[in-house]
Amino acid sequence: MKIDAFAHILTPEFYQTMLDIDASIPKKYPFIEIETLVNLDERIAKWPDKNTKQVISFANINPEDFVDGEEASKLA
Repeated sequence: MKIDAFAHILTPEFYQTMLDIDASIPKKYPFIEIETLVNLDERIAKWPDKNTKQVISFANINPEDFVDGEEASKLA
């Protein structure tokens, strides 16, 4: 078994919330345009092989970079 410990995902709900805060995020962070980051069906379709497992974490769009601490804690 292989473990991919650097796998990221961005849920559609969280992404939309962040876009509502700052619509220029895709220009600031072009990696957001990677389809397998936001589309789980696409990610599964392109899965490397059945022996690979992924440790999933959120993509590096940190709420605290866009809003104050109290609001960021609500988003997280």
